[in-house]
Amino acid sequence: MSAASWPNAGTARRTAAAAATRRAAAASAAAWGPGAPGAAADAPDGGAAGGEGVGEAHGTGEMGKGAGIADGETDGGAAGDGGVAATMVAVRAGVGDGRVATLMPQPASSIAAPAAASTLTRDLGPTQASSTLAAFFAAAARAPPCGGCRLPCTGDEETSDHGRLHRHKPRAPHAGRGRRMGRRGVTPHVEDRDRTDLLACIAEIDQALRDLLEGRGLHAVAEATCSPAALPLAHTVNHFIRMLAEIRDFLIPLSRGELSAPLPSADNRMAAPLVEMHARLSQLTRQTQEVARGDYTQRIDFMGEFSAAFNSMVTLLEERERTLTDEIARRKQAEDDLQRERDLLVAGPVVTFRWDVDDQGTVHYVSPNISAYGYTPEEFTSGRRVYSEIVDPADIGWISDDGNDKARTGLEHWVQEYRIADAGGETHWIRDFTHAVRGEDDAVTAYEGYIIDITSQKAAEAALRQREEQLRMLSLSDDLTGLYNRRGLFALGEHTIRIARRRARRLGIIYIDVDGLKSINDRFGHAQGDEALRLVADVMRASIRESDVVGRVGGDEFVILAEDDTGVTQDLVARLRRRLELANAKTGRPFRLSLSIGAVDWEPGEQATLQELIERADQRMYDDKRARRT
Repeated sequence: MSAASWPNAGTARRTAAAAATRRAAAASAAAWGPGAPGAAADAPDGGAAGGEGVGEAHGTGEMGKGAGIADGETDGGAAGDGGVAATMVAVRAGVGDGRVATLMPQPASSIAAPAAASTLTRDLGPTQASSTLAAFFAAAARAPPCGGCRLPCTGDEETSDHGRLHRHKPRAPHAGRGRRMGRRGVTPHVEDRDRTDLLACIAEIDQALRDLLEGRGLHAVAEATCSPAALPLAHTVNHFIRMLAEIRDFLIPLSRGELSAPLPSADNRMAAPLVEMHARLSQLTRQTQEVARGDYTQRIDFMGEFSAAFNSMVTLLEERERTLTDEIARRKQAEDDLQRERDLLVAGPVVTFRWDVDDQGTVHYVSPNISAYGYTPEEFTSGRRVYSEIVDPADIGWISDDGNDKARTGLEHWVQEYRIADAGGETHWIRDFTHAVRGEDDAVTAYEGYIIDITSQKAAEAALRQREEQLRMLSLSDDLTGLYNRRGLFALGEHTIRIARRRARRLGIIYIDVDGLKSINDRFGHAQGDEALRLVADVMRASIRESDVVGRVGGDEFVILAEDDTGVTQDLVARLRRRLELANAKTGRPFRLSLSIGAVDWEPGEQATLQELIERADQRMYDDKRARRT
């Protein structure tokens, strides 16, 4: 509601109230008139009326009690100095518990009414202040007001501040106290219309305050219809209501969290705490926005317990964001790892399949790298091509039978090696790793697996078999021990080095010398010496693996070539010594065997010949022999 619309607020209601009030005032004015002859002076209950006047009260204590003086000569029976004017100022002390006012009686002025209203509202509260003001102005309306200021006169205008303020003409001296004067011919001091306007204005003020207190809304008092005596109070009440309206218009949006509503005016002192709260909420909003943008350094210290809750919330948000960030980073890393593995799998030689259970090998899925064989995944998944079409006809029968047999026995995994043809007709050897997918009834519903091209491995195996056959055709073995001789060791050893280099595998070269063989020949004869060599050969065969190569390269010297995973060479040397000790423990031999051993490792990238490696191992063997003699 704007300030300009205040005088028109609640117009219909106020008009009705004013009309009713004026009717009541008119009835009261008809009854007001020449009074009965006054009683004795110094009447204790407020000054009995003089000849034709109405007694006035000196407002000390309860309203209506005081030191009245009856005056039979005046035309209204003025009270002692102060009268109703003093009541206006001291009225707050005249209601309630009957306490004596602390303010001295003083003439009323146009300023006294609003000051009294503000004081009453502060000291008594709005409800009691409203009742007090209504009672006061009802009493004031019954007193004869001054013709100039419309406030009750004191009767001593010449000497009082009231009289000097309005420059009243002094009245004729009283003819005496206690005299009575008839009512005839005496005119009231105030017009009925002025008194009616005053009462109407007071009623409208009372109604506006009651509407405020009872929650019916804020309604301004129509100042244009108020008498001059009540106008200052009406103005004060309107100013008070305007301030409350500003607070209302400010608080309603604020209660909804809207901080953009206009602030109350600067002179609205009652709204100061709310304006301060608005500033705090605005600051809190700004800091909350900063937190939402990720600034977790924001803290507040101006809102009591809420500050601790807000700061704790910011700390928790920071911790949760850090946890989420770490989790996101971890998952992103896992996704990247999975993607790399997938890319590696797709780009690698492993082709994954999912087949139907039919014998034709209907394909439900095949990885994109089937393109290595000249096919596309769509050829299989669309049904235009089935898996059995690319399998070598010589293999298709046994593959199907073997797979079905394994599935019926409950086997979950199996491996098969067979041939397939690529799109160009070239044959490839593959190794097929198949897994049976079973349903709830344990019946096979599909097959999953992958194939890997082993054509080069098969070619190498075929070449090795051919080489082995050639070696068998040659005299490459030692007649005495049955091991490879020097020629056989070097022929097979060079081939072993080539395979190890292609597979990026290490090799261990072990050089072995039989200690004291000459002494055995000299003391026990060459037959015992040969027996000693055969015994050493047996110990070597029992210690090596099937893939290792061992040969006799001299009279009492042997060489072992072993694929060397981590620690294999040293383990082999230890096994040789243990088994030799077991052989020595057996009785029936006149001699005890002892070996000097040297070992070296060959790395796949090392450019060294087999002869060079054997010479290194030989040197290590001599180092071991010298060490054992000391």
